[in-house]
Amino acid sequence: MKNEEHQLSPYDFSFGGGENNSYFFETINNIFYQVKFKSTTYLFGEESMYAPLTYELVIELIDDSIKPPLDKLIPYTIASIFEDFF
Repeated sequence: MKNEEHQLSPYDFSFGGGENNSYFFETINNIFYQVKFKSTTYLFGEESMYAPLTYELVIELIDDSIKPPLDKLIPYTIASIFEDFF
């Protein structure tokens, strides 16, 4: 199982930016996701040294009427997006 995991690669993704620091990717099943890093300055106050470092992570289906099947590449993709953002 571990060898299989090392062979899995993330999906290609793109950085859309914007107010929510959005990333986008599409799965092999033609399901589109948006991953957002929403600023949460309200937690500590805008003047806090932590404000620019605090985010809410949102993983959103673009079409929420779909129930996506299990997809082993999604966790690797989200991890790669984390690495890209931070």
